[in-house]
Amino acid sequence: MIRQSLVAVCWLAGLTACSSSSEPEPAPTPTPRSLDEALAGARLETGAPGVAAAIVRDGAPVFDGFVGDFSREPGRPLERTSLFPLAGVTELATASMVFRLVEDGRLRLDDRLSRYIPYVSNADAITIAMLLDHRSGLDDYLRMPDELYYRLQDPAHSWTREEVLRVLEGVLFPGTEQRYSQSDYVVLGGVIESVTQRPIEDVFEKLVAVPAGIEGCAFAYDPARAPEIVHGFTAAKDGLVDTFAAGGRVPTSIWGAVWTDRGLACDARDTARLADALFRGALVDEEALQRMTRFGDGNYAYGVGEKSDGARPVWGHAGLGSGFSTAVWYEPERRLTIAVLANSDGGGIPGTLYQRMEEAYSRSAPP
Repeated sequence: MIRQSLVAVCWLAGLTACSSSSEPEPAPTPTPRSLDEALAGARLETGAPGVAAAIVRDGAPVFDGFVGDFSREPGRPLERTSLFPLAGVTELATASMVFRLVEDGRLRLDDRLSRYIPYVSNADAITIAMLLDHRSGLDDYLRMPDELYYRLQDPAHSWTREEVLRVLEGVLFPGTEQRYSQSDYVVLGGVIESVTQRPIEDVFEKLVAVPAGIEGCAFAYDPARAPEIVHGFTAAKDGLVDTFAAGGRVPTSIWGAVWTDRGLACDARDTARLADALFRGALVDEEALQRMTRFGDGNYAYGVGEKSDGARPVWGHAGLGSGFSTAVWYEPERRLTIAVLANSDGGGIPGTLYQRMEEAYSRSAPP
């Protein structure tokens, strides 16, 4: 049995912190003449079975492409509407929902967590703002005791948010320092459901999907939509291994409403629409957007990461794990959004895919 990390979310510049020195050198590829060629070349360069990308500029679609394998046994090609679980990128949607509730007066950033979920460790000292900014001091649930770890290995386990939240432990005093923990956004999903008294998928549809023009994302674990979820692949000694269970069952630990840190599944076009709508102000008000993009000395603020693309900063999020790599970055100077998705979790994949698509776009588009 292969013991593997379920998710590693890296919002540091280029995701270089997730790279592995044991990975093979990428294959050389010729300079592409089009965005389609760039995507196909990036797939070869990263070794991912399948990749998809979409580009939106100032609300208008520019590119929507895909190439490669949806699954390998049985063999099936990717389709435009194939869904990828959005490791890390899901946080953009969760933060947007929180700020909409703040805007509507139903939630305050300085509210104590104990008002909504009192049984979480240190709930009396944790605020909503701390959760958004990864300053709660809660340990990441993927580092929790073996009891939770082994449940995460069961692809058929029926998850509840409470079973995850009850085992969380505080490793730092709340507010002490920024320390990335996926637990914070699982907790925020519980806060959203407590405030609205609605399932997270319903709140997402009303507050994010409709205003963003998102058409096909899936937040709830729905067996009827499972055939749309792309198979993930992770590296092993003998090559890439399918992370799905026998028979192609989608693991319950990577997709579903409990996982408001990574469990939203979308195609590339809707992923780009999500970020484009957020950063152009269609999802949250101006005050919220300023908070989400005020990075100070760090490169993360209230659900959004920042990295430097050459001389130009870009905003968004990226993540990888369980056989998937996802990233979406918005460049405010050009009002340009690029989303890239792959069904392999090699450390450099999200950064490489984004870089190749941005280079190809910049060669062919006006400044």
